[in-house]
Amino acid sequence: MPLILAARFAFFSAAFFCASLICFFSSLVSFFAGILLSCLLTFTLANEVFVDVHITPKTSAERKICLVEIFKFDIMIKKFVILILLVAVQSTKIFSQQNNIVKDYYVRLEDGFHIEQFLEEFRTYEDENVTILKHQKAFGNRRIGNFDAYYRIQFSCKNITKLESTLQACKSLKRHEAQINYSFFHIPNDPKYLYPDTMWHLYKMNAAAAWDYARGSDSIVMAVVDDNVEISHPDLLPNIYSNPLEIANDGIDNDSNGVVDDIHGADMSINSGNPYTSDSNFTHGTKVAGLADARANNSIGIAGVAYQCKLLSVKCTDNYMAVTHGVEGLFYAASMPDVKVINLSWGDPSYSQLMQEIIDSAMIYKQNKLVIIAAAGNAGDTTRNYPAACNFVISVAASDKSDNKISSSSYGNWVDAAAPGISMYTTKIQGKYGKKTEDGIYIIAGTSFSSPLVAGAAALMFSIDPNLTYSEIEHCIVTTGDTMNANFPSCNCPVGKRLNLSAAIQCICSTHTCWLDVTSKSSQKKSQLLFNNNILQIDNNIQVKQMLQVFSITGACVFEREVSAAEKINLSELPHGIYVANLNAAQEIHPLKIVIVHE
Repeated sequence: MPLILAARFAFFSAAFFCASLICFFSSLVSFFAGILLSCLLTFTLANEVFVDVHITPKTSAERKICLVEIFKFDIMIKKFVILILLVAVQSTKIFSQQNNIVKDYYVRLEDGFHIEQFLEEFRTYEDENVTILKHQKAFGNRRIGNFDAYYRIQFSCKNITKLESTLQACKSLKRHEAQINYSFFHIPNDPKYLYPDTMWHLYKMNAAAAWDYARGSDSIVMAVVDDNVEISHPDLLPNIYSNPLEIANDGIDNDSNGVVDDIHGADMSINSGNPYTSDSNFTHGTKVAGLADARANNSIGIAGVAYQCKLLSVKCTDNYMAVTHGVEGLFYAASMPDVKVINLSWGDPSYSQLMQEIIDSAMIYKQNKLVIIAAAGNAGDTTRNYPAACNFVISVAASDKSDNKISSSSYGNWVDAAAPGISMYTTKIQGKYGKKTEDGIYIIAGTSFSSPLVAGAAALMFSIDPNLTYSEIEHCIVTTGDTMNANFPSCNCPVGKRLNLSAAIQCICSTHTCWLDVTSKSSQKKSQLLFNNNILQIDNNIQVKQMLQVFSITGACVFEREVSAAEKINLSELPHGIYVANLNAAQEIHPLKIVIVHE
C-alpha cells in the first residue's frame, strides 16, 4: 500500500474511533449519529491534509519530504482537535434532546385571552430547558353547555419543576394540570377463584325479577369509555348506537362536534370517527361492554344487564396498558345528546380538577338526567381513585359469590356500592366469550367489571322513565342493595351494599309507573304464569290449550309443548340458571323470567 494511503487510513481510523467513542458515551442512539458525522468530517479533514500530496514517493528523499508533509503537527493537531470538538458538541446536543421530558398538560386561559397570546407570552420564557412541541383544543368543537375552554399542550423540558415555574409565571394562564395516564381496573387474579356457574352474577343480583319490569330501551344510550369495543361482536352489534345527526362516510362533520363520521362512536386518542381498532392488545372495553349491554334473546352468547339499550363506544387511549385520553373520552360522551349513562372502568389516585369540572358541567348540561358510574379501583386499600371519588359519580367496588369484598377491591366510605367482580363470563374480542383473559391463564376480575353492571342498572331505570335524575337513580342503587356477608364488617372495609337489580327497579317503580304486558288484548282476560320451587303453573281463564316455550338466557329453546289452564310443569330437570318462559295465548305472548335453583 502506498505510504500516503496508509497514513491517510491511519489518520482516518484514529479520528473515526475517537469521535465515535465520544458519541457512544454520550448516548447509544447518538452513537450512530456520531458515526455518520465522523465519516463526513474525517473524510473532509483527511482530504485537506493530503491535498498537496499527489505523488507516490520512490526515493529516500521523496519519502522524507512526504513524511514531513504528512506529520506536520501544527496541521494535524489543530484539525484533529477541531474534529473531536465538533463531534462532541453535536453528540452532546443529541444527548440533551433525547433526555428531555415530554409531558402533556391541560391549560385554561384567563378570560379574554386567546391561545396565540399565551404562546407569545410563553416564548418569552422559552429556551432549551423548556419548549412547546404542539398544541390543540382539548375537546375540538365539542361543548358541554358553555364549557370548552381547555387546550392540550405538549411540552419538552429538562425537568417538571422548570416547566411548572414557567407556566405559573404566565399571566394569560388561569389554571393548568398535567395529563394523567389512568389505569384500567381489571386484575389478573388466581385461577382458583374460578366459579363453575357461567353467569352467576345475573341471578346473584336478581336480574330475572328486574327484567319483569324493565329490559332496557333503544332510546336509552349508554357510553362505554374504554380502550376499545369490538362493535362487530355478534352479541354487541345489535345494540350499537348510530348517531342520527351524522351521515356515514361523507367526510363531513355533520353534527359539528369536531369528529368526522362518528356514526358509532369515536377514538378520542386521535380524534377519529372510528372507535374500533383490530389490535388484539386492546381487549378491556369489549369485556366491559358485554356485561352492561350484550343482547339477549338472540340465540347466541350471553345477556347484558340492560340488554335492549344502545351502546356508544368511545375509545380513549392509544396505549392498551393505560388510559391516555380519559378526559377527552368523558367529555365526548357527555357532550352527545342521547347519552344517559357513562361507564368509566379506570382511574388513578391523582385528583383532576378538570375531570370534576367536566362532570359538573355535564350535570348542568343534561339537567341532572345523567348517571356516571366508575370503578373504585384494585389497590385493596382505602386510597381514593378518580373519577370514582369525584362528585356526581357512583363508585363501585367488587364482590364475590359469597358477598364478600374481593381482596383486591378498593374500599372506604367514599365507595357507594358493590357488584359482582370476579370470574365474569362476558364478551371477548374476535367474537368470543369467556371468563378468562386472552392468554387463558387468568380469570376476568376486578372493579372494572363491577362498574358496568351498575351502569346497566342505571340504564334499566332510565328505560322506565328517561326523565329520572342522578339523585333518584343513585338513591335506589345505593339504598336497596343486599347487605354484604355478615362476617364482612369485621374487616372494617366499607363498600356499601351489593347491587340488587330487582330491588333497585322496584324502588323506581314505587314512584314511577312500571308496566309489563301480561294481558291478552283480544280477550282482555288476565293470563299469568306462576313460578315457585322450579314449578311453573298456568293460571288463566282462557279455555283452550296454549303453547308454552322456555328459553335459556342465551335464547335457546329448552322446553316447548301445549299446556292447559291450571296445569303445573316441573322444570327441575333444567340446569340451574335464568330462563324466560313465554306463554302464547290468543296470539299474545306473556313472558316471565324464572330462575331454576338446585339446592
